[in-house]
Amino acid sequence: DDRKEVKKFAKLVPALILSGPPGVAIVGGAPKVQEIISYWPALVPKDLVYPRTTIWGSTDDVEVHQRPQPLAGDSVPKLAVQMANEVIDLPTDTQGVELSLEQLCLARSGDKGDAVNIGVLARNSEIFAFLDEYLTAQRMKNYFQDFCYGSVIRYPLANLQGFNFILNKALGGGGTKSLRIDAQGKTLAQALLRQKIYLPPDIYSFCN
Repeated sequence: DDRKEVKKFAKLVPALILSGPPGVAIVGGAPKVQEIISYWPALVPKDLVYPRTTIWGSTDDVEVHQRPQPLAGDSVPKLAVQMANEVIDLPTDTQGVELSLEQLCLARSGDKGDAVNIGVLARNSEIFAFLDEYLTAQRMKNYFQDFCYGSVIRYPLANLQGFNFILNKALGGGGTKSLRIDAQGKTLAQALLRQKIYLPPDIYSFCN
């Protein structure tokens, strides 16, 4: 809120570039003090969103899209949404085959305001069943406790054999405000995949 104080801070930036951590690449000397615009993501009910397809140059829609219907019957198991708010000690498992999570699943991450979204896809249905029990919201909260100061929510995606994790308050204010080197949380998925676990031998056979 005080432009004079920000100008003082701006004079320190070149020293940060020259003697600070690797990856800080701001050129042009001391940056200009200016206002920035940060966005605030909001949830919109799906019933208010109607997709359309229109050919360029035409005023008519090509077709009316119907909202996809959920799969019928028991083809998709009903899995509960999980939430973890604080770090809790979990039992340490040292039995089985040691490997990294990247041998079990794929993952990608990105920013949603001050939250990080980490999508995880199991490599097959047997591994998905194992991850449903192992890769809980609580375990993710424990993994990223040094970065994530808010809750962790896990949304199961059974028809995709995957999960969607939301790590709240995990970017130091959001991509447009954060002073972190990875301001958009793009590396957190890789950090997750590098985690070592002990896999039961009966599940390990499905990794090959």
